Amino acid sequence: MSSGQHYQKKVKTSNEEIAALRQKSVKKLAEYQELCAAISKKRKGNEDDDEAFKLTTKLLSLNPEFYTMWNFRRRIILERKKSLDTDGYQALCLSELQLADAALKLNPKSYWVWNHRRWILEHMPEATWNRELKLLGVMLNMDARNFHGWDYRRYVVAASGSRTPREEFDFTTEKITQNFSNYSAWHYRSKVILQSFTDPEEKSKALDHEFELVRNAVYTEPADQSAWLYQRWLLSLMPQDRERWMKELESIQELVEIEPDSKWALLTVVHIMMHLRRNEDHDEIIQILKKLQTLDSDRAAYYKDVAAQAAGKQ
Repeated sequence: MSSGQHYQKKVKTSNEEIAALRQKSVKKLAEYQELCAAISKKRKGNEDDDEAFKLTTKLLSLNPEFYTMWNFRRRIILERKKSLDTDGYQALCLSELQLADAALKLNPKSYWVWNHRRWILEHMPEATWNRELKLLGVMLNMDARNFHGWDYRRYVVAASGSRTPREEFDFTTEKITQNFSNYSAWHYRSKVILQSFTDPEEKSKALDHEFELVRNAVYTEPADQSAWLYQRWLLSLMPQDRERWMKELESIQELVEIEPDSKWALLTVVHIMMHLRRNEDHDEIIQILKKLQTLDSDRAAYYKDVAAQAAGKQ
């Protein structure tokens, strides 16, 4: 066995090193508190000057979650705008987006940073929508389930008009096929699919394909709720199509034979049977709901309520 880095003895941190690290942390905390105090003084004194701008830049680079500092910074930006021409103000806004880029690297799910980006885009002379879409492409590749990114994408697409519903539909297809467990992608898909297929025949074919996609998803990941909720939404589009409801029921019942304890599969069987309102299904509905009370005991009261509703429909 080679004597490389493996099996090296872990060196215990000395008391002196621990003390030095603690002292360093105390010093950083004191500096941070001084920075906060300096900015607070500026804000209360309505000093929206260059120094305040530099101080907020430093603070927000350390802590992008300090939302009141973003509010103060916007006030400073509006003050700076008074002395800038259009090109100068455009450059200032671009630098703000770069600051937000860095902040999102620290916390890609920060409400305050995403809100600041929106504000900048809505106030800059020429909004850089293509830049935002490229950023979102990178971010959603890194974390395809970041709902902040998906929400912001909807905003950018709507505000810019630079993407068609079909292009966005295809984008959700890409993300869903990468990972079926992506609630945000399924949700966004429900917002763009009807806009993507307006011709009746084309729409009918697209919906057939959607049900097939859902089947693949629920058979692959039956415990994940994302595709199940999307399937329920699809069925809500065709409440009178009993043939479709029956087809989905048969498919899910086949899944239950393979996964008899799948909560979402059982719950969907109940949902469809209650919609179809066939007398012969009543006993099975009650049996499934009793089973769910055991499988998912945290929601036992909910299943009892559904059972009462089912009994009332008889």
